[in-house]
Amino acid sequence: MKLLVRYELDACLPEAVPCVPAVGQANVDTLTTTPDSTKISVSTLNGSNSLITVAKGGRLVPQSSTMELKTRSRTTYDKTRHTRVTNAFDWTEAYFQLVLSQTPHLALGWHDRGTVNTIERKTLHELEQGHIGRAHRSHLHKLGEILRLICNLVKERSEGELLSLVCENGTLTLRRHTDRPEGALPAEMLQLFETS
Repeated sequence: MKLLVRYELDACLPEAVPCVPAVGQANVDTLTTTPDSTKISVSTLNGSNSLITVAKGGRLVPQSSTMELKTRSRTTYDKTRHTRVTNAFDWTEAYFQLVLSQTPHLALGWHDRGTVNTIERKTLHELEQGHIGRAHRSHLHKLGEILRLICNLVKERSEGELLSLVCENGTLTLRRHTDRPEGALPAEMLQLFETS
């Protein structure tokens, strides 16, 4: 099974050039290079064919050109002290967001009562090589280990089981749904994924 996965993107570098897959590919990649509206025949579970319409929108850009945009107020009014105080930006939180989405660029616009007067730009590479990246490298390794463990546990379960990850009192458990003993997917759908 091949999927075309999309996600919210704030911006891309202006020099980003659209990526065009090679001509003649007969897979999901070709959906992104089809004309504005294309009808495609799809076989359904009962063997009949139906048409779906794929509408093209936007343009493809290299992952290396993607950018996260943030804004922060330079100061905030402190009611207890009756004065304006300088705000800080949580670079650690931004670092994890960039790592998990693999977004290589971040632009932070500092504003004063709505007028942006300073733009601070950082790259994921800069954050990884700096003190934030060094301080959290072990946390990312632990996350990778946990995700691999979860994948292995799911693979060990029977095909089609409906599972949930549940965290209670700081303990993460993988639970099987008992309200659907036949599994998450009907048998005829599971047959589509079997290799011969």
